[in-house]
Amino acid sequence: MKVSIEELSEDFPAYAQRMQAGESFVVIANGKAIAEIKPTERPALSKALAQLRQICQEEDYFLEIPPRADRADNWVDNPA
Repeated sequence: MKVSIEELSEDFPAYAQRMQAGESFVVIANGKAIAEIKPTERPALSKALAQLRQICQEEDYFLEIPPRADRADNWVDNPA
């Protein structure tokens, strides 16, 4: 969605809420796109650990991460 600097500054809290919900915006000034504002991507813990394991394997390091004892599936971030 396109939004002018003026619109953004007039009601930034509303736009911030929309960004928290996952919406991205292209900021327009003088009729030209000058920036894109989007929510940050926060990788899931399981994805980050998988990437760390892959790096360690590629570099021939041994990585031992103790399992979480509070969940049946230790690698699930949000159990259903």
